[in-house]
Amino acid sequence: MSITLPSISLPSLDSLLSTPATQSLAFFAGAGLCSLGMLSRTRERNRRLITKISQPIPSREDLALDFDVLVVGAGPSGSTAAFFMARDRGLKVGLFDKKRFPRVKFCGDAWCKPALDILEEMGVLPLMEKDGIVHPVKRGGFISPFGYECINTDGDAYGSVTGCKTYAIKREIADEYLVRAAGRAGALVHEGTEVVSATFVKGDREGCGHWLVRVKSDDGEERDCRARVLFLCDGSIFYMA
Repeated sequence: MSITLPSISLPSLDSLLSTPATQSLAFFAGAGLCSLGMLSRTRERNRRLITKISQPIPSREDLALDFDVLVVGAGPSGSTAAFFMARDRGLKVGLFDKKRFPRVKFCGDAWCKPALDILEEMGVLPLMEKDGIVHPVKRGGFISPFGYECINTDGDAYGSVTGCKTYAIKREIADEYLVRAAGRAGALVHEGTEVVSATFVKGDREGCGHWLVRVKSDDGEERDCRARVLFLCDGSIFYMA
């Protein structure tokens, strides 16, 4: 399929990348160590809970596929990046994920203070607390490679040594809250749409280059998009990143 894309005026790369979102990506990128076990009854309970609290994400299929920024992957890093670039910079952001939300995601499900601070800034944590989704960790701890200890079993003093806080939030639940927040902030959410290829097209001496991105919906339809900046937030085990 051949398409002709109109000329668009896009902001500089420096202005796109000087956002709080980029500062959060490094943290979230390292937060994807997954556990191998989740009981089937827990997954079913989470699905019932999500069905109760979820609101549908508006369809974006009728919107033009030219973007300032295209984000591949709508997990915590992708949704957070899309949120801040859309809300704080007013950029046209396309957020693509091959799955539809909610979806099962195996993970350790522990969210510590740096992540919770970001959720607070996004307005996601207060909404989770209102909906009764988050659960503070009251018992547990760790021993660092240097021998520092933070261990508690009495249910009251966890985190008293460092002043930290930790919540247990299932990724299946948290990820949907995050992608919905990105959509409310103005990001154009495309669920069930996989990014299958991305090619950088160099500009001439007078213009900037852009990314030509081929996407495929879960009904088999393929389309082309264009973006000034491409964010790869599809996880460490996937081929795009």
